Amino acid sequence: MKKVKILSLLLIGSFLLFMFNACSDKSDNIPTFASAPTVTSLIEEGWAAFRAKNFEVAVQKFQEANERDALNLDSYVGLGWANMMIKKFTLARANFAKAITFGADNNDVLAACYSGLAGVDLAEGNLAESISNVDMALTYKPDFQLEQEPDINKLDLYLVKAQAHFRMEHYSKSLEFVKMIDPSFLDGNANILSRTDIVNPTVYDSTSVTGNARLDLSGISAEVKLVSVENIENVAITGAIIEMLAVGDGQAWIDFFSTPIPRDTYQYRVSYSYAVDYGIYLSELSGKLESLKGQLE
Repeated sequence: MKKVKILSLLLIGSFLLFMFNACSDKSDNIPTFASAPTVTSLIEEGWAAFRAKNFEVAVQKFQEANERDALNLDSYVGLGWANMMIKKFTLARANFAKAITFGADNNDVLAACYSGLAGVDLAEGNLAESISNVDMALTYKPDFQLEQEPDINKLDLYLVKAQAHFRMEHYSKSLEFVKMIDPSFLDGNANILSRTDIVNPTVYDSTSVTGNARLDLSGISAEVKLVSVENIENVAITGAIIEMLAVGDGQAWIDFFSTPIPRDTYQYRVSYSYAVDYGIYLSELSGKLESLKGQLE
């Protein structure tokens, strides 16, 4: 009888040991579930994809974050920028608008949105609006840099304005912003000449009210085809306030405002640059814009 009990106990022990080992082996195959990504982690993944130029993936990550938290500003900013990069401009514009509405007291968000809108407007041919949006972005953040992608900064905004002005045929304004990006552009160019002349203004009937007048350089030389105007000063009145209003690109006139009000007896010293061959100059400026686009992408 004792032998039977001992044998039974041994069999039971072996069975329990077998079951324990079996369960232990099976436990290794039990699936484990990682915790669901947070809104913050989805935003981070979205910007990582954006920096890697995987814009479709970035849209997915930002959209998922937005679905989890519809008031998350970063998701709207991210959706705006990522959709812009894949040319879904309507979606980009809508998301920037939402971020501006929800983040009206956040300068970083406002600068990011208006800079994005400047790109959208440029792409869609809304040139004046593009320039205005650049100005808005720089108002909120003068040293603009997209927080989540530092490679996008104020130089890109200058390029947007340069392109918009060029397409509007405001060539001297386009050059102004090109030189903010590359101050050495045109240095040593034999086609571009500089000179300083003293000119009496053309005074209009309205000048006494508006303070606006014109400087006509064509009487000095018929060859003057203006590229840029560096400086205007009243010869006799030190400290006169002078604001340039418009430059006749490829022509020989400058519209300006002055206090004291211009008189035809006043003389103004004008420093300016002009092109020997204006067509060649425009080709060089256009080529520079294309080159800068490649450098800043």
